[in-house]
Amino acid sequence: LDFSNNNVEKADRQRNNSLALKALVDRILSQTASDLHRQCDVVDMAFRNGLQETKAARDQLAAHLAKVMEEIACQEKNITVLEKAILDQEGPAKVAHTRLETRTHRPNVELCRDVAQYRLLREVGEIAHNVARLKDALGQAQAELQGLHRRQLALQEEIQVKDNTIYIDEVLCTHMRKSIPLRDGGDQGQQAGGLQP
Repeated sequence: LDFSNNNVEKADRQRNNSLALKALVDRILSQTASDLHRQCDVVDMAFRNGLQETKAARDQLAAHLAKVMEEIACQEKNITVLEKAILDQEGPAKVAHTRLETRTHRPNVELCRDVAQYRLLREVGEIAHNVARLKDALGQAQAELQGLHRRQLALQEEIQVKDNTIYIDEVLCTHMRKSIPLRDGGDQGQQAGGLQP
């Protein structure tokens, strides 16, 4: 009888210990599930915030690209105007050179330095100076246009990277995360092979 009573007491202690351990395990599983839910919400929020930031950055890059495209169009018009201005100077330059050449090579007439000669020389010099200035401006405009084209390509590449990032985050990762079901604390015990409380 003592032996049986000892066995019963020992079994009760073991049973009580087992119930306490099961309650502790259930609390730990519940806490773990709660932590997982909370962490899942934090990650989802971080995904949404990151996605919004990436979209905002892409939109800013697109706006900057639009401005660069406008500047490219303006610079191309500017280059066209400068090229036309240089071509427009060719006519007066030819006329002034022809007059100067005719005046310099007059047969049977003494060469003289008079007011007309000085005016022709000054006119030729002014035209050459204007053409040189226009060519300098044209060179600067073409260099700026090349820089704008490089900036355009860089912006388009950055926008493409942002679009790829948005696609990966929004389409692939978000849908992959949604396809992973979260288990409630009640399921956890059964999934882990424990008893339902």
